[in-house]
Amino acid sequence: MFRYLLAVLALSSAAAFTPAPVSRIAMSRVIEPAAPLAVQRVAFAPEMSAVTERDADGNPVVHTEMFDAGWVVVTIGFYSALLAKIAGVF
Repeated sequence: MFRYLLAVLALSSAAAFTPAPVSRIAMSRVIEPAAPLAVQRVAFAPEMSAVTERDADGNPVVHTEMFDAGWVVVTIGFYSALLAKIAGVF
């Protein structure tokens, strides 16, 4: 069954790599190149959004991520010891 799945995937993905047909117009040397397009402004500069949470004094509340180095050391130490035991170091 897996054989058929691989065969179907190989045959269906092969169509993605066939070159597109080239028309005579694209190959013609008589056609002049298109004029450059005018530069248009697509989007405005990014702006900050409104503050959704304020404290009692009216200042905006900033939530930051906390990195706990102790937790990282304990966790990496545990998994390192487990890996060393499985590898036969201990």
